[in-house]
Amino acid sequence: MNTGQIMLVIFAFAMLSTLALAVNGTITTTLTVTFESELSLNAHSIAQSLLDEIMSQEFDEKTTGGIRVYKTTDLTDSTNFGPDAGEPLPGGFASFDKEDSVKLSFHSQQMFDDVDDYHKYKRRVENLLGWEFEAVVQIQYVLESNFETVSGARTYIKRITVSVTHPNMTKDNAGNVIPASMRDLAIYRRYY
Repeated sequence: MNTGQIMLVIFAFAMLSTLALAVNGTITTTLTVTFESELSLNAHSIAQSLLDEIMSQEFDEKTTGGIRVYKTTDLTDSTNFGPDAGEPLPGGFASFDKEDSVKLSFHSQQMFDDVDDYHKYKRRVENLLGWEFEAVVQIQYVLESNFETVSGARTYIKRITVSVTHPNMTKDNAGNVIPASMRDLAIYRRYY
């Protein structure tokens, strides 16, 4: 082999190496985007499922059993949001609720009867791949004229925010996981 052929072989290997690096970079980027999309899709599914569960409950403890309330002052004060007496969770309210392997449901589904019972509720959900997500709920009264403004007084509208996280979800510049959050409004219809 002469010098010209050796140079062509070296050039060919350099081109092949560059091509291999580019293909590997593309595959890695594609896998990362696919993984992040899968995490986001799972997190939003968990949030929607929990929102659906909460929205199936009565608006307030004072409106359970078909009782009607005609004044906002008759509703539960926001300082008393959370589970009522007789609605305990295993491990206490500060711990995460996990699916009961016998009943195949979460304890909240058996214990809670109104929307604000879920305030500061925490749940761990494991998907079919074994990934564990954490969901946290916040309930707030909001102004009837502006659903983005939290109300210090009782209103006929409660904003429900469910935030779901997983350690491998996208992080902000400080390294904190950016949660997948979903909101809904529970509205008490007093005239029906």
